Amino acid sequence: VNFDAYLKSGEAEEKKVLKIIQELYDFSAYMSEGNFSDYDIMMPMSGLSIEVKRDFKSEETQNLAFEIRFKGNKSGLASTKADIWVTADKYYLYFFSVQLLREWFKEKCKSNVFRIVKGGDDNMSEMIIVNRNEITNKEFCAVICKNGSNLNILKDFLSYTHTNLVK
Repeated sequence: VNFDAYLKSGEAEEKKVLKIIQELYDFSAYMSEGNFSDYDIMMPMSGLSIEVKRDFKSEETQNLAFEIRFKGNKSGLASTKADIWVTADKYYLYFFSVQLLREWFKEKCKSNVFRIVKGGDDNMSEMIIVNRNEITNKEFCAVICKNGSNLNILKDFLSYTHTNLVK
């Protein structure tokens, strides 16, 4: 699969997340236009912003990957200005509070809960790899089925994140 195919898949996931957010939480939410890297989706009613990433290997590895550097520079989770990070795989959307996810990674950095690997195009990215079971049961994560069967969890998560966000 080439970069353009990955990009199109990522954009499709952004549109799915936007549709869910508009229907469930903030009808005025919109996607950022053009080559805007701070976040992908803005929710004006709450002031929350969202970054969406597609993880193509999650189903087979049972891990989630979070890019933190590209060509030696901070990127992805390490540089996003978004309040919420969404990782999408084939069946689920994993919503994370960026602030609490970063704090969790800092707290766990001396344990063996995750590892940092090189990957992406020409191995130019560094990513944190963590088993889904280690991270998706935390208060800073909401796991949403793409079939929409548990969307009520997302509304509570967004309200919690908005209420507890320290800006």
